[in-house]
Amino acid sequence: MNGSVIVPLYIYPSVGAWTPIYNMASAYPQLQFTAIVNIYNGPGEGALPSKEYSQAMGILNSLINVRTIGYVATSWCTRNLSSVLDEIAAYSFWGEYDSSMAIHGIFVDETPTQYVPDHVTYLQTISQAVHESPGLRDDYIGKPISFISVLLPFRAPIETQTL
Repeated sequence: MNGSVIVPLYIYPSVGAWTPIYNMASAYPQLQFTAIVNIYNGPGEGALPSKEYSQAMGILNSLINVRTIGYVATSWCTRNLSSVLDEIAAYSFWGEYDSSMAIHGIFVDETPTQYVPDHVTYLQTISQAVHESPGLRDDYIGKPISFISVLLPFRAPIETQTL
């Protein structure tokens, strides 16, 4: 691959809405596209996405140069950790239910801008959940190097970065 593009897909996949990303990925096979899927500030309310999302995810995942990642907000590490872990589990379930809907990893948004030891523990728990999720594809974002140092905007001391 000669480059990469991150595309936040925060739009409902109504007819034609995601066609531009399909067309771009098909027209530029030398580029790696990372599509952040955000149904409703996360995976949505049901166990599975709607029919439209399921079909759109299947199309994205069929493109060799596209990896899909699910959106999860942490509210700067103030959001209930169980809720965050439930959303990771929901994304994982998609892939367990139907491999064509399996996403490659998780985009952790609204992360802290300053180092706080409790935040490191919070984020390490999220990282562990992502890496242990059986329904996610094998090439997680941030794996195999430190999840915190790759995805999160703050830099913890070296001893806290290794997960």
